[in-house]
Amino acid sequence: MSLFSGLDSVTIVGYFLRLGQLLSTCVPFSLVAIEDTLQAGIGNGCFIVWCFCFSASLLILLTELCIFRSRIPHYWDGFLYSYAYYFTFICLSASIIFGVTYIQYLPQGPVQNHAITATAFSVMASVLYAMEVAWVCARPGNIYCFVPTFQGLIRRLENAVACVIFGFITNIDLYQHQPALIWCVVVYFLCFILGAVNFFINGCDCDNDRRLSIPYPGFLVGQTVLSILLYTTAVVLWPLYQFDENFGGQPQRSNDMTCSPELPPTLCVWDQRLAVAILTAMNLLVYMADSAYMALVFVGAGPLSRSEDHSHIRDIDLHHHHSTMSLFSGLDSVTIVGYFLRLGQLLSTCVAFSLVAVEDTLREGIGNWCFIIWCFCFSASLLILLIELCIFRSHLPQYWDGFRHAYAYYFTFACLSASIIFGITYIQYLPQGPVQNHAITATAFSAMASVLYALEVAWVCVRPGNVHRFMPTFQGVIRRLENVVACVIFGFITNIDLYRHQPALIWCVVVYSICFILGAVGYFVNGCDYDNDRRLSIPYPGFLVGQTVLSILLYTTAVVLWPLYQFDENFGGQPQWSNDISCSSDLPPTLCFWNQRLAVAILTAMNLLAYVADSAYMALVSL
Repeated sequence: MSLFSGLDSVTIVGYFLRLGQLLSTCVPFSLVAIEDTLQAGIGNGCFIVWCFCFSASLLILLTELCIFRSRIPHYWDGFLYSYAYYFTFICLSASIIFGVTYIQYLPQGPVQNHAITATAFSVMASVLYAMEVAWVCARPGNIYCFVPTFQGLIRRLENAVACVIFGFITNIDLYQHQPALIWCVVVYFLCFILGAVNFFINGCDCDNDRRLSIPYPGFLVGQTVLSILLYTTAVVLWPLYQFDENFGGQPQRSNDMTCSPELPPTLCVWDQRLAVAILTAMNLLVYMADSAYMALVFVGAGPLSRSEDHSHIRDIDLHHHHSTMSLFSGLDSVTIVGYFLRLGQLLSTCVAFSLVAVEDTLREGIGNWCFIIWCFCFSASLLILLIELCIFRSHLPQYWDGFRHAYAYYFTFACLSASIIFGITYIQYLPQGPVQNHAITATAFSAMASVLYALEVAWVCVRPGNVHRFMPTFQGVIRRLENVVACVIFGFITNIDLYRHQPALIWCVVVYSICFILGAVGYFVNGCDYDNDRRLSIPYPGFLVGQTVLSILLYTTAVVLWPLYQFDENFGGQPQWSNDISCSSDLPPTLCFWNQRLAVAILTAMNLLAYVADSAYMALVSL
C-alpha cells in the first residue's frame, strides 16, 4: 500500500492507459519487423507510425514518472489531450490501410496471422488513445475543460489531413523523379511544422487564447495565409506532374501496372497520386475556411468587444467569440494589410523561381540571374515577415519603416527588370509547349511581384498613422539611382564569359561590387532613409563624402578599362557587332555578348555621371 500512497486514482488510470498504449503499439511494429513481406510501401509507413506512437507514449510515461504532477507545466493536460487526439486518428488510419492492403491478399499462414494480429492491436491502440482523450476531459477534479470550438476543430483537421497525406507519400516513388513534386512534399511538411509550432506556442491548446508574451495573433494569421499560398502551389503542381503527359504524368489508371486486380488496391500508385491530390485540395479548403473565419471575426469583433464583459460570459459561443476576438486584439488594419502584401510577394516570387527551377532550358545565363533575383526577393520577404510576426511592432527599431520603404523600392525595380529581361529572352524564342508556358507564367508572376512591392512603397508612405513621411529629395533620388543602376549591371555580369579572361575586366566587376556595398552601408548607417538626416552618432556626412568621392574614382577606372578591353582589338576586344556569333538573328537579342558588353559600358558611364551629380550637389549645399 505504501507503494501507491503518493498516487491518486487519476494518476493510476493515466498510467494504465499509457501502458496499454505501449503494449498495443509495440506488438504491431514488432510483428512487421520480423516479416520481410510486410515491410514494403504501405507496410513501412504503418511501421513508422507505430514506432513513433510507441516512442512518444514511452517518453510521456517516463516524464510523468520522473516529475511530480505539481511540477508538470500548466499546459500538460492540453498536451496529453492533443497528442492522444492525433494518435487516435493516426493508429486508426494505419489499422485500416494496413488491413486492407495485406490481410485479404496474403495466403493463409503465419504471415497473414501476423498481419491480422498487428491490425487488431493497432485498433486497440486507437481505442486506448480515444479513451485518454475522454479521460483528460472528464476525469474527477479536472478544472481545465476542453470545449471544442470551430477554429480549434479546423486547426486539428488541417494537421489530421496532413498526417494522412504523409501516409501516402511514404512511397517515395510518387515524387522522387520530379523537383516540382519534391517541392509539394516540402510544402506538406512546412505547413504541418507551422501548425505544430502554433500548437506548442499556444500552450498545446487549439481552442483558447492563452495571451502569450509573443505576438501570437500575428503568427496565427501569417501561418494560415502562408499555408494557403503554399498549398495553392501544391494544388497546381501535384496534379500537373502526376496526370499530365506533357509533364511526365500518367493520365490513365488502366496504364499503371501497379493497379492490376491481382494486387491490393492500396498498392496502386495511380490511386495514391489521386488520393494525395484530393487531400491537398481538401486541406487548402480547410485553410481557406480558417482564414475566412478569422477575417469574419476580426470584422465583427469591435462592437461586441465593447458591449460585453469577458469575465461574466457564461454562454459557450459568446465565450469563444470573445476568446477569438482577443486573438485579434493586437492586430490593426495597417498590420494586416502589411501581412497580405508580404504574403502576396512571397507567392509571386516563389512561383517564379519554382517554374524556372524545374526547367533546365531556363537555367542558363539570363535565366540563372532572374532565378537568383526571385530567390533573393523571396528569402528577404520571408525573413522580414518572420521578424514582424515574432516581434511586437512597438519593439521594432525606429528605422523599420525606412527599411521597408527602401527594400520594397529596390525589389520593385529588381523584379521589374527580371520580368522584362526574362520575357524578352525566352518567351518569343521558345517553341510552344510546357517550357514556354512556364516562362510566360514566371514572367507574369514576376511582374505581379514588382507591382506588390510598389504597392508596399506607396503603403509605407501613405498608410494611416504614419508619422515618418518619406519625402523624396534630389540627393535621395540620386543615391537610389546609383544602386539601381548597379543592380542592372549585376544582371549583365552574371554572364562570367564577359570578363573572366581579363584581369582588367575582373577589376571592373570588383569596382561595381565595392561601390554597391559602400552605398548599402551608407544606407544602413543613415537609418534606412536616404532622404532625411537622422543625426546619428557617427560622422555620417564625412562617410557620405568619402563614399561618393571614392566611388567616382573607382568608376572612372571602370569607364576607361571596360570599353578598352571589350571593344579594342589591341586589348583582345571585339569592335564589330557582326563578328559575334552569339548575335545571330536566330538567337534572342539579350543573349548577344556584344550587346551585353555595350550595355555594361553605357550603364557604367551613367552611374559615373550619377556619382558626379551627387558630389556636385553636396559641394553646392556645403557652400
